[in-house]
Amino acid sequence: MSVPLRTQVKQHGIEALELMLQIASSLATALRGRVVDDNRTALSEAGAARIKEQLRSIHAAMAQHNVPAGGARALRLFSLQ
Repeated sequence: MSVPLRTQVKQHGIEALELMLQIASSLATALRGRVVDDNRTALSEAGAARIKEQLRSIHAAMAQHNVPAGGARALRLFSLQ
């Protein structure tokens, strides 16, 4: 079962990711499933840590270009509309 989520994360991307991972883990446990990555491989703690580090790196690169994560410019740049 895949549960794609789209949400607007204003400023706290890492915290939002951690909350999403906790919820995903709870759902997986309740449904006797597992949390997987984009390759459908079980997501380990190390894998989650790599994703968090990638997110930190992306946020840092965006900040260097005056595009704060969750800011108005970022929302315009990454809008699906």
